[in-house]
Amino acid sequence: MKINTKLFGAVSERVRVVINRSSVPLTEEETKVLAKGLNYAVAPKRVPKEEIICEVEVAIRRIPAVKAEEIRQDIARVLKTAMPPKSNLTINKRRALRTIREKPDIIILPADKGNATVVMDRKEYDDKIKSLLDTATYKKIKKDTTEMIVRKMKELVKFTEIPADQQKSLFVQAPVPARIYGLPKIHKPDVPLRPIVSAINSPTYQLAKHLSKILSPFTGKTVESLFTRVPVKDAVDGLRQKLIPEGLPKYVPGLVEYCLSSTYFSWKGEFYEQCEGAAMGSPLSPVIANFYMEMFEEEALKKSPWKPKLWLRYVDDTFVIWQHGKEQLQEFLDHLNSQHPMIKFTMETENAKQLPFLDVLVTRKTDGGMKLGVYRKKTHTNRYLQASSHHHPQQKRSMIQALFQRAERICDKENLRKEERFLEDVLQKNGYTMRDIRRSTKPHKQKDDSVSTTPAGFICLPYVSGVTDRIARRLKKNDIVVRYGTVSKIQNALPIAKDKLTPLKGAGVYRLSCSCSKYYVGQTGRNIECRIKEHERDVRLRKIQQSAVAEHCHKGGHSIEFEKTKVLARNGHYFQRLTREAIEIHQHGNNMNREDG
Repeated sequence: MKINTKLFGAVSERVRVVINRSSVPLTEEETKVLAKGLNYAVAPKRVPKEEIICEVEVAIRRIPAVKAEEIRQDIARVLKTAMPPKSNLTINKRRALRTIREKPDIIILPADKGNATVVMDRKEYDDKIKSLLDTATYKKIKKDTTEMIVRKMKELVKFTEIPADQQKSLFVQAPVPARIYGLPKIHKPDVPLRPIVSAINSPTYQLAKHLSKILSPFTGKTVESLFTRVPVKDAVDGLRQKLIPEGLPKYVPGLVEYCLSSTYFSWKGEFYEQCEGAAMGSPLSPVIANFYMEMFEEEALKKSPWKPKLWLRYVDDTFVIWQHGKEQLQEFLDHLNSQHPMIKFTMETENAKQLPFLDVLVTRKTDGGMKLGVYRKKTHTNRYLQASSHHHPQQKRSMIQALFQRAERICDKENLRKEERFLEDVLQKNGYTMRDIRRSTKPHKQKDDSVSTTPAGFICLPYVSGVTDRIARRLKKNDIVVRYGTVSKIQNALPIAKDKLTPLKGAGVYRLSCSCSKYYVGQTGRNIECRIKEHERDVRLRKIQQSAVAEHCHKGGHSIEFEKTKVLARNGHYFQRLTREAIEIHQHGNNMNREDG
């Protein structure tokens, strides 16, 4: 944990948005396309009609049949005439993206802080990940423990007070191992990596989300960044001692301990478990880190002979006003660092009467008062979501609003106008006009909560300019709230830092091929490889009545080419899979399915 300070100043124009640390030179076009940012959405070359239909079908499922059919017809008319939007990348930039992807010796990552894009030699990146894994924090294990963790978790959940009808939602249908990757800390010497364990769809992911919701009301504010060396056992003991008397369900600490102590992940096809601390990437870790630090600071401050005048903390960053002199300050630091072997504080004191705390720069005035302004690290690039990115306009407006609202919350009157002028200049450099900025920051009328209605449903559509916004207007008439995602970003066109999942891992829609050139289209909520094994068994045991695949194989003397199984779509949502399966059956007319789609 840090009590830290950095000098604030306008970010130099020399701060690069693309930092090439690799031994492979980049062309001017390659650098320019990476300078747009990994989050830059590329305008799609085709309209993703299948994804749109699947989302809409889920949204209108509970609407009366006649009204739902009207919506289908309206949206079908939109999709029949839908055209992909104009490209927001030149041919040269698209070609540059393909060229970058074909360079196996480099890897491209977002910086840990500052929003820069970092290019590293793959070997350097791999060596740094290996050095992290060779510490006492991680231990190599012999095999993938996914199935074992799932079985144990089901046993634990079964004997809790969680209602039986809710327990099923706590399990990931097609669990996969968590995967580790690293983000380069360009603000530190030798650019070390911050380890991140991506826990999405790992065995305990849904349970961790559930527990974090239960625990959040019992703790202060939590954030995404977290203190990864929090001692799990001590934190769990604290939950039992402090929060159960306050009403926390008795089963929660045990499940928390299991989620945090069963952290494992894959790297280069090998498996590791985390021996200490909470993994950065689990939904539960921020809440537990925050709870433990609340408990830690309460005890540490109570025992200290010297008390600070002010102590503010946001997870692992602390702001302190000290009135007892430098010698006593060092004693206070030593006291904090003696409380637990895993919790060590570093300290940075004010410089030139300035001290940053998170996004706030505090300046001590001569009269003893304080000035407040926005703080940015020297490595901050001032690159935000560019105006030409193929995101929905409201997402861009929300980004602008957030920047100005942050300025209003942080800055005093003396610094506010200066910060607003700075933002106007930076946003214009990101492609926005002053008209865009004024429209985004214009006060909006407050909604009358007294007449609010419950939406008929929520839907997330892949944004395609001129297409999904028309569909959204039609759905809005039926009280369906529409949110937008992107079809593809620059980062999707580049090699990923995490281990690739094996092709048949995860839930989704798949296609089997026969030697006679016919197809079978199916869907499953489990790992696709499990469903394929069942098809193989049905063929082997001649289960003709139960299986269309077995029937086709044995009645016609055909051979199913299981090794050529193709994943058509990955999707964990049951009704979206059913819809996509029906679409694919209809499109693959030469099939052996018993349904016609």
